[in-house]
Amino acid sequence: MPGNLFTEMEEYEGISVMDVYDIVTDFAKEFRPIIEMYGPDPLNNVMSKVVTILEHLEAQTVKIGRLQTNLQEKDAIIARLERDKMEKAADRARFEKELEQIEEHWREESHEMVAVVNRLQEENRKLLKALATKQDTSTGNHCNY
Repeated sequence: MPGNLFTEMEEYEGISVMDVYDIVTDFAKEFRPIIEMYGPDPLNNVMSKVVTILEHLEAQTVKIGRLQTNLQEKDAIIARLERDKMEKAADRARFEKELEQIEEHWREESHEMVAVVNRLQEENRKLLKALATKQDTSTGNHCNY
């Protein structure tokens, strides 16, 4: 049974305050001939109960309207927060991709720098060896005089 009630509540489109006022007008039209025939006394007790019920219906209708407005506002906030969350996730993914690209570029530059340093060190060794060889031959030539 509670499931059926829930389904009925989901399908319930609502009743407006104007609908309540229309119901009051309809009641008045229905009771008018009785009051005109028998006077107001026989219906006083019933009318006070009907008025009380209609007042409660009006109050509940106003309350439901406020709750629906509140629910719509909450739904709008949830939708905005979900959009923000998705945007932040996209930003984070973009940032991580950029960071990976920067790291890859840094690695490539580091490898290039290491290669340059190795090449320069090799050239330095060759130059030092050439210099040492030249100095040895120079020193040997000076000794022959």
